[in-house]
Amino acid sequence: VLLQQGDPAKGLYVVTAGQVELSMRSNSGQKITVDVMDGFGHFGEVALCDGGKCLVTARTLNHVNVIFLGEPYYQALRVGFPEIALELMSVMSLRAIEKLHKTFDHLFDVIQRSSSDVKQHFIVPDTTYQDIHSGWLREELKQVKFTSFPSMSHMSDHECDLLAEYCDPVFIDQAGLFKQDRYDAAFLLLDGKVQLEHEQDGVCFSFPPMQPGYIFSAERLLSVPPITTTLRICEPSMFVQFKADRLWNMKTVHQEVYAKLFGVVVYSIASKLRIIYEYM
Repeated sequence: VLLQQGDPAKGLYVVTAGQVELSMRSNSGQKITVDVMDGFGHFGEVALCDGGKCLVTARTLNHVNVIFLGEPYYQALRVGFPEIALELMSVMSLRAIEKLHKTFDHLFDVIQRSSSDVKQHFIVPDTTYQDIHSGWLREELKQVKFTSFPSMSHMSDHECDLLAEYCDPVFIDQAGLFKQDRYDAAFLLLDGKVQLEHEQDGVCFSFPPMQPGYIFSAERLLSVPPITTTLRICEPSMFVQFKADRLWNMKTVHQEVYAKLFGVVVYSIASKLRIIYEYM
């Protein structure tokens, strides 16, 4: 056993040879096999990114070779070698997205095969979508304390001021549904109550409300379409939007700040995966 479900985060494991089974125990004690890795897969990235506990138990099925990157070394990379950290975070994000796709497919397959009493809880909601529009004055954005969000607590006030120069404020003053794939941007939630909804094969899965500091459509910054395509705004909410072309300029001029923002992207994708695993 390389790691146990519920243990504190230890680091990133990269399997270079052999097979590793990833599984989890439900509240009823049932074992659920999440994946079997067969060379060059990796795991442990969710707990490493969001500082939570391990989602799965990793058990070797035969002789394996594993490269291990401990949590202290990961943090040292983020601070001292942002270019290397960016490459690593990109790989971890894409791996987490791949896991999300597999997990959604499994979850929706289970729902489709369930009884009608279960299915009624996953009815596709009203699909009348609204448009996101710009909001309050840009000067007020500098008053927002990004560092108050757990996902951005590692940033300095100066770095947050730089970040504010590369994003645009958005205010949504009414409840409604907003289609993420209409917008070529990622949205950082500053304040409000917002849920993600994912529709697939006539079934809709609703996430619990996301906390401020979460980036919606984070996949956009990886040039990947958002996995969950609908935002349900439950009350007036404030965001800032990041567009990939503007962030590219930040990457060339302020690479360290860009790397820290990218850390929030990884955190958001990992949080989405954690919610789905815990729901399973």
